[in-house]
Order: sequence, then C-alpha cells, then structure tokens
Amino acid sequence: MDRYNISFVTLTIILILLSFVENLPATREYVLISIDTERDLVPVLNTTKGLTEGLDYLRALLLHEGVRASFFVTGNVAREYPELVRSLAREGHELCGHAYEHENFTGLSYEQTRDIVVKTIDEIKNASGVRITCFRAPYQYTTDVLLRVLSEQGMTSEGSHDREYPMLVAGTNLTRITSAPLFYPSTTYPLVWTDVYDKTLARQKNNTHVFVVVSLHPWELVPLSGVAGFEAYTTPAGTYTRENLEALIAYAKERGARFITFQEGVEILEQKCGSRLLFCS
Repeated sequence: MDRYNISFVTLTIILILLSFVENLPATREYVLISIDTERDLVPVLNTTKGLTEGLDYLRALLLHEGVRASFFVTGNVAREYPELVRSLAREGHELCGHAYEHENFTGLSYEQTRDIVVKTIDEIKNASGVRITCFRAPYQYTTDVLLRVLSEQGMTSEGSHDREYPMLVAGTNLTRITSAPLFYPSTTYPLVWTDVYDKTLARQKNNTHVFVVVSLHPWELVPLSGVAGFEAYTTPAGTYTRENLEALIAYAKERGARFITFQEGVEILEQKCGSRLLFCS
C-alpha cells in the first residue's frame, strides 16, 4: 500500500470517528433552585426574619444573576404576605405549594389531605392569580394518598422524591423530581457547595440529562440564634449559605448549565422520555 492510500485510509478513519463523536448524546446540566417559602424553622421558631430579610437578599441575587427559581409557598404565607407572593410571580419565578401550615401528611386521611392541598392551591391563587402545578410535601414525607390527591388536583410534579432519578407515578401524570443529594444547607454543612455539585454530577454520570436540585429556606439566608437541639439547622444559616449559593450559581454558569423551574423540568423529561416511562435518566 503506497503512502497515498495510507493517507486516504487514515483520513477515512478520522472522519468516521468524528461522525461517531458528533452523534453521541450530549450531557445536559440543569439546575433547579427551589425555595421552601415558610416561617422560620417551623415549628420551632415560627418567626418571619427569612420572609423579610432573607427573601429581599435572594430576590436581588436572582434578579442580578438572571436566574428563575421555584418557590414552594405555604398557604398561610400566601395569606399573610400576598404582595410578596405576587412579586415573586411578577419577577418570573415559579410558584408551587408546600401545604397550608407546613403540615406533615403522614397518617392523614384522604379528606384531610385533600382539604390541605385545595386550601393551599386556592390561597396561592388568591394572592397571585397563579394556579400552581407543582407541590412539595413538608419534611419530605410523601404518602400515596397525597400523590393521589395531587394528581387529581392537576399537579404535574412533586418535589420531595428521595431517589436519584425522576419518576412518573404509575397511573398518574405526576412526575416526582429530586437530585442526589437533595441540597439543603443542613445536609451539606460544612462542605463547599461546588464540590457537592460535582459529586451530584458524578452520581448521574451515565445520564444524558443531569438534574441538580438546590433546595433551601429563606431563613437559611439570615443569621439565626442557636436553638438547643437544632444547631444543625441554625449553624449554616447566614454567611455560609449566602456565600455558597453565590459561588454555586457562578460555577454552574461557567459550566454552561441551564437554570430551570420544576415545570420546565417536567417538560424536558417528557420530550426526552415520553409521558409513560416510569424511570428516566
């Protein structure tokens, strides 16, 4: 074989390899910032420092960064702070439900569960004009009864899933979303959030669509006095959470990640996986 034939064969192999690489599915990173919008450290403190100082800081940060977030609002907050809830909607953020008074749904009957969910939906709509499509169970305690009620009430996603993959609840149109790990400050302290972000990506390394759910409370953005027995929650509040949130947003942007809401996450999953798949990566 002369050198011209060798060159031709080499070029052909290179072109084939380039074609193969181009057709590989690209990994896409999505960041979902979710805020459990409730009173401070319910039910221990029940103060409102986070709803005032914490959200003022957070709204300014998100506006500056051009990032939309999903706010999981309790019904009583919507009732007591309707202008705040309206402002979140006007600023382009997604409004979601988080029970009425941060109730634990464990052990509740169908009627009790439905009453709480409907009251929450109605209160948020009264405050903002928005009919929510996403819900998160307080304390991450979801029941089969709650999932049934949420589906009946037209919810498209539920945000307290404890697995590493999104999941469609069989027999419903309800997608459960989370990431691994679920990113509350009390679970990450004293780690650096960008390191946790990298670990979250690594645990989804075989997925073409990678979801990083960053969850926090408004009160975790302001200093809180130590409460005996609850230091795991109050110690990270304030400077640690603010600095790490700002650094994580900058880091995700550098990586080319896309910031999305929970409803946008559902739409992305439907396009990728179809509406009848139970598990999707």
